[in-house]
Amino acid sequence: MKNIITFCFCLLFFFVDGQTKISTSWNKRTFLSFDNEQLENRSQLLRYYALSSYQDAVSPTVGRFGSTFISSKDSVTNTRLISMYNLSLLEMITHFVGRENDVFLISKSPFKYYYLPRYGSKESWMIKNSKCFEIMFPNGVIESMDVVDSLIYQLFNIEVYKQKMKIPTNILSRTSKMEKFKYQDNFKSKDTQNGRFVNVTFSEFGKMLTDVNRPFLDETGYFGMIDIELKGIKDWNDINSINKLLNKYDLQIKTEIREKDMLVIKERSCNK
Repeated sequence: MKNIITFCFCLLFFFVDGQTKISTSWNKRTFLSFDNEQLENRSQLLRYYALSSYQDAVSPTVGRFGSTFISSKDSVTNTRLISMYNLSLLEMITHFVGRENDVFLISKSPFKYYYLPRYGSKESWMIKNSKCFEIMFPNGVIESMDVVDSLIYQLFNIEVYKQKMKIPTNILSRTSKMEKFKYQDNFKSKDTQNGRFVNVTFSEFGKMLTDVNRPFLDETGYFGMIDIELKGIKDWNDINSINKLLNKYDLQIKTEIREKDMLVIKERSCNK
C-alpha cells in the first residue's frame, strides 16, 4: 500500500484555481501534509509540484534579498522543497533577480510578466498576475535549477534565451555639471507619488520611464539621492513633455538605439 501511495505522489500535479484560500496548507509552507508512513519515504519516489495564482493566505518564510523565493531541505523525508510565493512571472523565471531593463518580451499579453508603475496599483496588479509555485523532490535527484526552470517554461508555454539586440533605449543624461537635482533635506521621507521623486535614486526614477521592450539607461554619473518634481505628466511615453520639466534640473532624456544583452522571453504561441 505504501508503494502505491508513493507512486501516486510521484505523478501528482496540482493547479489551484483563482483566489482560492488554502490557508491550512499554505501557512505550513507546503501544499501537502504527509502521514507517518509517507514520511518514511524509503523508496525515494515521494515528490510533487504545484502551481496557483495569487494567494492572500500565504505566510511564507522570507528568502534571500527579502524575497519569497526559498529552497529548503527536510532531513526526515530526505527531500528538498523549492517555494515561490506571490511572485511575478519574471521573478519566477529569473529566481527573483531579473530586471525589467534586461528583458525583451515576445508576448500577446506583455503586462502580465512584471509590474511597471504605469500599470497603477502594484497590489492590484500582484493580485491579478502573480503566481505561487512549489516543487518537492528527493535530495540529490536534481543537481541544478535547470530542471525546475524547464518545468516552469513548460507550464507557461514559453521559451527563454539570451540574445544581443539593438533596442530603443530611454537615456537620461545631464546638460551641465550642476547638480540641481541633488537631494538636500535629510528629513524628507522617500516619495515617488504624483510626479515627485524625493530621496530616491535615478534608477528608481527610471522605472517610470521603463516600458515593455524599451529599457531605461542612466548616464548622469550621479549615484546619490535626488529631489525632483515632474507634476502634470499624463503620459510617461511623452518624452518632449518630460524634457520640458527636466530642463530646470539640467537633465534630458533621449531615445537612442543601443546594443544590449537581453533575456528574451517568448511565448510559443507567437511562433504560429
